[in-house]
Amino acid sequence: MSRWIALGLRALAVTVVVVAPWAPPIPVGDDGSTVVFVLDRSESVAAEDRELADAFVREAEALDEDARVGVVEVDGAARVRRWPFPRARGEEPVATAGSDLAGGLRLATAILPPSGRRRIVVLTDGRGTTPGAEAAARAAHERGIRVDTFALGDALGGAPRLTSFEAVEDRIAPGEPFEAHATLRGPATQTANVEFSRDGVPVARAVASFDPDGAAEVDLRDPAPPAGVHVYEARVGEQVARRFVSVSSEPRVLLVTLTDRERPTLLMQALEGAGEVGRHALTSGPVSREQLRDVDLVVLADLPLEQPGTSTNVVSGLDLETQRHLLDYVAEDGGGVLVSGGAFGFGPEWAEQPITRMLPVTIEDHGELQDPPVAIAMVLDTSGSMGVEVGGYTKIRLAAEGCLAAASTLRPEDRIAVAAVEERTRWIQPLALVSDLDENRVRRLRAGSGGIFVYTGLRDAYAVLDRAQEPIRHVLLFSDTADSEEQAVGCIWPPCSSQGHTAIELATDARARGITTTVVGIGAADARHAFFLSELAAAGGGRNYITETGADLRRIFVAETRAVSRSNLREEVTPIEAFDHPMLDGVTDIPSLAGFVQARRRATAHTVLTTTEDRPILATWRYGVGTVVAFTSDLSGRWSGGWSSWEQSPQLLRQMVRHAMRRRSARADLDVRLGARGVDVLVDVAPGTEIDPSGLEITAVDERAQTRRLDAVLERVGPERYRARARTEGEPIVVARLRDPEGHVLAEASAEDDSVAEHAGAGADARALRELSRLGGGATVASADELVRAPVVASPDEQPSWPWLFLLVGLLVVIDLWVRRLGRPTRRVVLEALVVAPRRAAAEPDPSLEEAA
Repeated sequence: MSRWIALGLRALAVTVVVVAPWAPPIPVGDDGSTVVFVLDRSESVAAEDRELADAFVREAEALDEDARVGVVEVDGAARVRRWPFPRARGEEPVATAGSDLAGGLRLATAILPPSGRRRIVVLTDGRGTTPGAEAAARAAHERGIRVDTFALGDALGGAPRLTSFEAVEDRIAPGEPFEAHATLRGPATQTANVEFSRDGVPVARAVASFDPDGAAEVDLRDPAPPAGVHVYEARVGEQVARRFVSVSSEPRVLLVTLTDRERPTLLMQALEGAGEVGRHALTSGPVSREQLRDVDLVVLADLPLEQPGTSTNVVSGLDLETQRHLLDYVAEDGGGVLVSGGAFGFGPEWAEQPITRMLPVTIEDHGELQDPPVAIAMVLDTSGSMGVEVGGYTKIRLAAEGCLAAASTLRPEDRIAVAAVEERTRWIQPLALVSDLDENRVRRLRAGSGGIFVYTGLRDAYAVLDRAQEPIRHVLLFSDTADSEEQAVGCIWPPCSSQGHTAIELATDARARGITTTVVGIGAADARHAFFLSELAAAGGGRNYITETGADLRRIFVAETRAVSRSNLREEVTPIEAFDHPMLDGVTDIPSLAGFVQARRRATAHTVLTTTEDRPILATWRYGVGTVVAFTSDLSGRWSGGWSSWEQSPQLLRQMVRHAMRRRSARADLDVRLGARGVDVLVDVAPGTEIDPSGLEITAVDERAQTRRLDAVLERVGPERYRARARTEGEPIVVARLRDPEGHVLAEASAEDDSVAEHAGAGADARALRELSRLGGGATVASADELVRAPVVASPDEQPSWPWLFLLVGLLVVIDLWVRRLGRPTRRVVLEALVVAPRRAAAEPDPSLEEAA
């Protein structure tokens, strides 16, 4: 019997343990009434409406004297003015811009007791400036709290309100105008005055005229704010909206050219005339990633690209490594690149190069064009050094064979001239059709005894090509890097820089007339005249090849001739068509160009200027996080000479530069949140990016653009994530900048404390109030009496039942132990009394019966 009792107790205990987690809670608590009023004290609520809200609270309190009452006030932050139960007095009000209804609801929910008849009444115009009010009302309702609303905002009626004040750009370059757009709501067909100021100083005044729907718009344009941080204000009556703008200091521009002396003349004149390029650098060599990190714009001015396999040494041209650095600079660092055309820019050899991935135009290569006719003059050095044998052949023999191989790549209708030069020019082949070339005469060339007179040879070659009518005219000069004489007219032995007209100046003038010059130097790259030859090629708009191996000559001649003959240059008067784009703001009547490099549109790019045949002249797009601008004509004046006298040319060129200029920061992301008493900065950096924990700069800006540095140190809160906090003193704007260990800016962001969002309409937002009360399980009431009469269901506090169930399990265990072990003697007594004793009594005879017998 005891065994069955013990088993039953243990089964009951196990059952209780299993069901305990799902057992319903035990309701406890009282039926007392508690009300918390949330009062909107933001700028969109007039003083009359605030008094109305206070009177509503007093009346509701008088009608329900048993209720415990609390009061929460909200503007840009939420605070308790009166607690619903005995406690220290509420917080002193500190006015801040905004309307944090979500914070007010969360705070009211927190100070309500856990049980009873609980209610939140929100007295507001419904125009909150922070998200989450509806979610907070829903959360309160889920906890058994009723949320009612009472509409404020009628006191302002139809008074003019500023509903938005937005800047077109919050970061601009020097000389660029600041533009902003303000919208208002007010009485239909009436007007309102809008005053604009910069750093507290008035800059403009406008009159807003309201349409029949009560809407109005006005624009602000400040032509050229100085460098620095500025605060712009729009004021309508007592209402103020602010916008922050950062005008960068002098932009940093890297000009990549063929030589250190060459500059894109037209562009530089436009920029320097306006004082916009205070810091710039020129380079003609490879560009490193470190050089690019500190510049805001890279200008690639009519550059050739290095052609792998063309020769053993290519002195000029944008090499593959530099191209990759530029791609990373634009795509990852947010850099800007402006690429211009000319003799080399956008040439057919660009088609298969990495740099084309970032261009907003598609390069035209051979096979897609009908190549124009070519006139080429080959000027060969026949000095004594050319008699040296290389692999069983003299250098002059190898040069002659290279010349003939190059001619074989031309078409029959092209024309070629071949000259041998020592102290004078001897024409082996006058300028004639390729089909008329006398190959045997070229092969009979022999080396002489003197050196090559460079100036004489170029002068005579240019004279021949000046009379040619072909669109492509080119000189190929072959010379010794150690023995190139007559570098200036009449100067046989260098230096010749001060001896009159130089060969470099001669090549520059020829380039301006449309004749380009390539130089092939044989000898060491560090020979005494190697640098002169490289400058000569750059001045002539051509390539410079240097080789110490005579066997390379044939390959060089062929490659260069192919490059020249397969051209996409179009030297013809070209009318221009324009399309709407910020680069063309204020630009009209664009004159024709004398030439351009033929390319095709790219589908996702913004093509701003085209020819009448829809060939792009000016195009741009975003590549990664940076910007690339392509101008397929030249910037030195060769084809755009008519633009030199066009009065709007400087404006267009400056706007091209501004559009391409780097908008700083790409390797990190800053999220800046400005509250009533401080600023919170969250930093996310790209994997592998190094930052200095002390490299975060936080600057507070007041209404007059006075700045103050805030103390803050970054703390790591997760992988590639950091956080910093700092206290403010009510400044409306905070700017945060993050620098890497070397001091370079990684990211920049700002936050503004602005109340304009709550003025997005006139009067109370009835829809927002209805939605708030619906989600809160309440209603929008019209009076305190209606509020008090609305029933509130008591919400008892609930305690979990599982602790009590586990206490019951413990009791059952004790009883089980008692039944099985501790209670054994008692069981024997009970069994003897209930079972054994009656049986004995039945078995023994009754003494009374025996006496009777």
